[in-house]
Order: sequence, then C-alpha cells, then structure tokens
Amino acid sequence: MKQIWEFPIARTEEQVIEMPMGWGALDIQTQNGHPYLWAIVDPSAKKSKCKFHVIRTGWPFDNDGLTYLGTWQDSGGTYVWHLFYEWNP
Repeated sequence: MKQIWEFPIARTEEQVIEMPMGWGALDIQTQNGHPYLWAIVDPSAKKSKCKFHVIRTGWPFDNDGLTYLGTWQDSGGTYVWHLFYEWNP
C-alpha cells in the first residue's frame, strides 16, 4: 500500500535526501514557512539517497541530467525557488 510522505527541502543548492525507491513527486510548497516536497511512496521499499538541486530565479545552473519538480515562493514572493532532481548523482 502506498502513502504520501513529506520531505523537508533546504534552501541550499544541492542536498541528498533518503527516500523509498520508486517515489513519485506530487507537489512542492511551503508549510509554516518551510519548503516541503510531497511524494507518493511505498513505505516498504528499500531507501536510496536522492540528490536534489534548489535553484533560485536568476541563478546560473546546468540542467543536464536534471528533472524539474516544482517551484515555490517565500518571503511574500520575494524569493522564487525551483526544485530539480538529479537522476544519476
């Protein structure tokens, strides 16, 4: 049986999050002022380390091998962030 889990996202350019294999991204939004990724997971699946990239609007980056997952705003829209997943870290 699948579940929906939330994963906190740091506002750092790169981060690794341990997640159940086969996860599927649903959305990214702020909750209580902090960004989270919501994903469908199989809680019994083996966990793997997943590499994510957080890019702020206007920052240069190389998107080769990255998949866009979503965008969120914080500080009343002052900052706009974009989350990407690296398939082959």
